[in-house]
Amino acid sequence: MKKLLLTIPLFYSSLSLLAQSKKAGTDREAIKNYVRTKDTMPHFRKAETLEAVKDVLKQYKTAIEKLDLTGTEKLFTSDSKIFESGGSEGTYAHYLEHHLTPEFKDFTLFKYSDYKVDVKVDGKYAFATETYTYTLVQGQR
Repeated sequence: MKKLLLTIPLFYSSLSLLAQSKKAGTDREAIKNYVRTKDTMPHFRKAETLEAVKDVLKQYKTAIEKLDLTGTEKLFTSDSKIFESGGSEGTYAHYLEHHLTPEFKDFTLFKYSDYKVDVKVDGKYAFATETYTYTLVQGQR
C-alpha cells in the first residue's frame, strides 16, 4: 500500500510538469510565428550581407582613389577599429584625423590595381581582407 501511496503523488506531479499553462500557449504561438516568418533560405540573406559589405568597401576605395575623404566616416561605426599592415590605428575618426588627412594633402594620385576582397560573415559581424597594389604620386594639389 505504501508503494501505491507514493506512486499516486508522483504520477500527479508528473502530469503537472507536462501540462501547459495559458502563458506557455503564448510561447507556442511565438514559435509558430517564428517558423512561419523565419528566413528559410539563409544563403540568400548571407549573399545580400556579403554584397552589402563589399559595397561599403567599394565606396571607401572610390573615395580614396578620388582623394576625397568627405563622408567616409559614415562607412564606419564610432567604435570601429582600423588595422593597417598588422598594426592598430585606433578608431576611424582617429585614423582619418591623424593618418589619412595629413597624407592626402601631399598626394596627386592614389590608384588601386590587382584589387581583391574576401569577406566572411559570422553572425552579426563581417570580416574583410583586401589585397591590392597601389600607386601613389606625391606633389601639391
